[in-house]
Amino acid sequence: MNDSHQHSHISRILTNPNVLQNPASFFEVYQLPIRKFFMCLCGNAHEADEQFQEFAVKFLSGAFDSFKPDKGRFRDYLKTALRNQVKRSYKKGANGAVPMPEDMDAADPNALQPIENALREFDSIEGEQIRQLVDDDMRSDEADGKNQYHSLLQFAIGYQRERLHEFAVSGGRTKIPVSAIADFIQERFGETVTTDTAKQRMFRAKVMYASKMIDEIGVRVTDPSHAAIRDAAHELGLAVYVESELARRENKLASK
Repeated sequence: MNDSHQHSHISRILTNPNVLQNPASFFEVYQLPIRKFFMCLCGNAHEADEQFQEFAVKFLSGAFDSFKPDKGRFRDYLKTALRNQVKRSYKKGANGAVPMPEDMDAADPNALQPIENALREFDSIEGEQIRQLVDDDMRSDEADGKNQYHSLLQFAIGYQRERLHEFAVSGGRTKIPVSAIADFIQERFGETVTTDTAKQRMFRAKVMYASKMIDEIGVRVTDPSHAAIRDAAHELGLAVYVESELARRENKLASK
């Protein structure tokens, strides 16, 4: 993991400049969000499967070879292709349960709302995939003896969940006492640490998690800029995980 972009299976695929020469591997990345898109739009499994299979055949037969990474985000290119398939399908008079208007290019901004709703589901599934990917990578790092960060983050999540009602009633913040972090490290790892050390480790765990997610998003949008990553993170429902780290990096650059 010397290359921060090589921390995951999906990142290894997306950082490969010749990835579109291997459509099967690339399709593996996006098949769940694509299937969710058609399931959300069609309303029945049979029509969704037909639409998915049609899209898959085009994808796997090289129909996306014209994509140029320097021209924009592949996610946007893919979403445009999904929109276009739906439009073509209904212009041909496809039989299905998708409640689309007759004029797919209507000026009414609400005309294409069903497609936009389905694309939000696409984003949601991809965001969940990224969360799982980063979590798995954090777990793998700890299993390899690199750090204790996965356990620390799981402890933090559990601590906040257990006290969610308590904090809601009191109106307080779900802030974990540093002493509780130190106690966890003692119980889990048999190591006695100061509160300062416990605080630093939790901070590093959060930074590591956010950094892996930022790397993954940056690879997917083919743009490592903070602005591009922030926009994509909002689309994917991941902003809450990366915003603090992005802000910290921006402040660091501004202070130089």
